[in-house]
Amino acid sequence: MLGACVDRRVIRHYTGRVFATWVSLLTGVGSYDSQCGLKVIRSLAFAAIADNLRETRFVFDVELALLLLQGGFKIREVPINWREVPGSKVSLVKDSIRMFSGILRIRKRCGTAQGSSLMLKITIRFG
Repeated sequence: MLGACVDRRVIRHYTGRVFATWVSLLTGVGSYDSQCGLKVIRSLAFAAIADNLRETRFVFDVELALLLLQGGFKIREVPINWREVPGSKVSLVKDSIRMFSGILRIRKRCGTAQGSSLMLKITIRFG
């Protein structure tokens, strides 16, 4: 994402891009990086969707974003600086299968964000 300094392995970058593409195609959530760990949500927005949240692992971010969009809330992605920390417990194959299955569950249960708008805020820093 423009405006952020992201330090990670190439394989992690490309698996993230593939995942984001699948999320967009299957749910309509067009986020650059739904898996970033930082989420800031207004209490009113969270209260409106909290009872419908079902996912608890890697794809809860996708379900969260989709339900917010379906509820008419806007989402703004803000670039942050991020650095991969060695020692990740994520299994590329096993967790990728779990994440893809999770996207399919969300799609079946919640549908898509058709007609919802994802507002991206892109910051470009000069100098």
